[in-house]
Amino acid sequence: MFSSKVILHLTFSHAQKLLITQLAVLYWVNARPYINANSTILILDKCSAWLEAMIEKPNPTLQNDVSRSLLMFPAAMAALMGSVCVFFSGYAPIHHNVSSLSNQVLTQLNQGFHQTCHPLILRAVRVLANSKPGDLETKEGLLHCCFLLNST
Repeated sequence: MFSSKVILHLTFSHAQKLLITQLAVLYWVNARPYINANSTILILDKCSAWLEAMIEKPNPTLQNDVSRSLLMFPAAMAALMGSVCVFFSGYAPIHHNVSSLSNQVLTQLNQGFHQTCHPLILRAVRVLANSKPGDLETKEGLLHCCFLLNST
């Protein structure tokens, strides 16, 4: 659905990064590989930094720049989708703040912030906010974020 439109706006290297991320997500949700605690924390910390930037700077211009930048979009999607994989696989530590941060972003969205944020970023944030270990809805939401692979 988004594939042709998105690829037209991406350079090859950016599309390649997104494709690699999405292939990794497909592997992860189907195989559920073991991941060590340090890698889990690293993934969640990167996502936490993205979400904190969205919360701390509800400036619509900045949101637009961050979420729609060719340099930033693949990294943001990788951090968000990676975190959903961590939650889906049941590896997320209970004390990590990613879930609460994603809910704060959604609260700001309902208050009118993030109107210029890229819709695919917001889709990934919504999936992350509602993610649960082994949950079918989480898996379907995550696969729906794999827009280059038409896995929906």
